Amino acid sequence: TEAGCALLRSMKPLWVDIGAAVDELLAASVVEFLAGLTRVEEALNTTGFAERIRARQSLRQRDAIEIIAFEPQYRDAFMRLNIDWLEQHFYVEAIDIEVLSQPESRILAPGGQIFLARLDNAIIGTCALIRADDGRLELSKMAVAERYQGLGIGRKLLKAAIAAYHASGAPGLYLESNNKLKPALALYESAGFVHASKPDGASHYQRGNVYMEFSEASPP
Repeated sequence: TEAGCALLRSMKPLWVDIGAAVDELLAASVVEFLAGLTRVEEALNTTGFAERIRARQSLRQRDAIEIIAFEPQYRDAFMRLNIDWLEQHFYVEAIDIEVLSQPESRILAPGGQIFLARLDNAIIGTCALIRADDGRLELSKMAVAERYQGLGIGRKLLKAAIAAYHASGAPGLYLESNNKLKPALALYESAGFVHASKPDGASHYQRGNVYMEFSEASPP
């Protein structure tokens, strides 16, 4: 009708205004969207997407790692991790087989302890305190599965071992290592171990050319 046509003609400016407003919103959104894409691209150039996923995975795994005491069901894992580590860096000595194959009698029964790092029911790291004849404790059998290195597992195991040493009342804590293991030595030093002369001469490991003692005067 003529009245209807007149109404539509009167609304034309309004439709123009609505259209302009919509165009303005879309234009702003496109600019923001493109700017966002640019920021994402710049971030990915700095750190790739796969690397970001791995970093998130590492954080999740780091938080999920448990430090537990030795249980007989993990005897094979304790030995396997240490043998793998020895074969990677040195070679397996007779004393290694003797101790690793009999952890209950050679480590636990004389008053030592074994700590295990567990992730999703898999044992991925080990560490032990072995009671020496003079009553001191030796930090030994530190090993972390290669694929899980870099998650701070060694530091967690070391922290648990030092806490157990403090609770034990033992007169001292020491370790033997090798000067080619730079990252391990740096870890020990950061935890309070200091280089010293071995009091009773030669090491019982052929690979042992570094001797360190835990010092309360050198806190972490």
